[in-house]
Amino acid sequence: MKFFKKNWLIFLIVLLAFILRFWGCWYGLPGLFVGDEKSLVGGALKMIYQQNIFPFLEPDIFRLLYYPTLIPWIYLIFFVPYTIFIYLTGNFASVAELRDFFIVNPSMFFLIARIINVFFATGIVWLIYLITKKIFSKRAGLISALLYAVSFLPIHQGHFSKHWNFGAFFGLLVIYFALPILKNPKTKNYVLAGLFTGLAFFTDYIFALYGSIAVLIHILFTKLSLKQRLSDKRLWSLILISLLVSGLAILVYPQEFERIALGEDSTATSAKSLIGFLDVSGQILKTLFYLSTFIFIPSLIGYFFLFFKNKKLFSLLLFIPLISPFLYYFFLHFEPRYVLFFLPILAIVAGFGLDQLIKFLKIESNTIISLIVLIVIFLPLKNAIVFDKMLTQDDTRNLAKEWLENNISAESKIITNSWEFVLIRNQECIYQQQQTDNMSLRSRDYVMMNRAFPNSYCVWPLDLIKVLPKNVDEFEYYLVESFTGRRFAYLGEELVEKGELIKKFKGSRFDPTEQDTTMFVHQKLRERALGPDVEIYKLK
Repeated sequence: MKFFKKNWLIFLIVLLAFILRFWGCWYGLPGLFVGDEKSLVGGALKMIYQQNIFPFLEPDIFRLLYYPTLIPWIYLIFFVPYTIFIYLTGNFASVAELRDFFIVNPSMFFLIARIINVFFATGIVWLIYLITKKIFSKRAGLISALLYAVSFLPIHQGHFSKHWNFGAFFGLLVIYFALPILKNPKTKNYVLAGLFTGLAFFTDYIFALYGSIAVLIHILFTKLSLKQRLSDKRLWSLILISLLVSGLAILVYPQEFERIALGEDSTATSAKSLIGFLDVSGQILKTLFYLSTFIFIPSLIGYFFLFFKNKKLFSLLLFIPLISPFLYYFFLHFEPRYVLFFLPILAIVAGFGLDQLIKFLKIESNTIISLIVLIVIFLPLKNAIVFDKMLTQDDTRNLAKEWLENNISAESKIITNSWEFVLIRNQECIYQQQQTDNMSLRSRDYVMMNRAFPNSYCVWPLDLIKVLPKNVDEFEYYLVESFTGRRFAYLGEELVEKGELIKKFKGSRFDPTEQDTTMFVHQKLRERALGPDVEIYKLK
């Protein structure tokens, strides 16, 4: 009880963070509209179906998994009991029938994965508080945690089954266990920092760079000569343990590591220029300014104060944000969500910055301090609530699917450009797709081709096949939506001209699964509809 009384404020902040990440995490289901989720969830399901948790044994089967294996392994802890429960309580003639059921109806697994992600995303807020409190002060920790709790990008990625929160969680654990080295270095701190560096690598390779902070803490702050610091067995135990765990991550899935290091995701061999590097750096700053304004600006204040207060800490907390542009440009590429790699560190510095600004202004009234903090978080908190409310709406693609099921007859023939259009398909149509492009078939298509389902339709997915069917004159409907239409609308232009618009679902330009860096968050959220514009045309 005493512990709660002393820490009630951080508990409220963590609870707020959990609510803002959990609220709306069922967005889109049973539609699967969020990129990258299918890789992690599908990878875990493949492990169940193949009864194999080591992708290197069947690399072709696991091609859809383009991440290290720790996150799918975490999912398995929850997926396996759920699978057993459904099998024991359901009416399935065989395990194969159960597998086919899950392939066609996987949405519950995606929801479970998203809820797991919510807990890791919330855990980051708690760790930011603990780390900031250890380095600076309790008040700075509370401010840091609150800023991260209500920030748009962490909330955005906190809803979906992505790797960012897992990587940041283990990365922050590296910092948390390495911090005691500042004052009282013990072997266990080095061992734990090394372990969590390896686990961070096991979620996403770049998060292993958090281990560099542990190394820098040792080099900058231990009271030894430089030679003694570099030869210290404790330092090498950290490095060795992190390399062993990281090596295990590579061994269980070397194909994925090769793809990242040398394959399609690597930009290491492409031509480089100063202009290109400056462009990536500008994109990072633009993302921070538009999407994480209330962490970015206070962090600049924090770095300013920290430079004059403690140059070693300044260097330590600037290291990862500073090397990120080099990492993105020379080895990877940049997308707005990639700032989540170092955003927790900026949040730590931002909390310190606001705390120092309050001290500099000599504000001692807790009421006034609370009012200042509430003013700072008002807009991001409002954005978070609006975004969460939007996610609870029905996506226009799901509305269009329901309308078709209720208003057209089974066996109707439909052409669509919509990504992940999940109407049950008939065997004849899938066979026709196989003859056109066998590589375009997915697991669910094979299930529907081998099992006859009632109330099925002939659906021709342009986004997968990229050509119109040879018997296009036999098709009765054309469904087009604005998000995918940016890439495939040209294939159906003639269909739109000849067809009659019979139903339209008004969406918005704002795709809730993407991050737009051309405007501030509150400007994007003015359009409250969820999903693309969807139009259904009668062709004959």
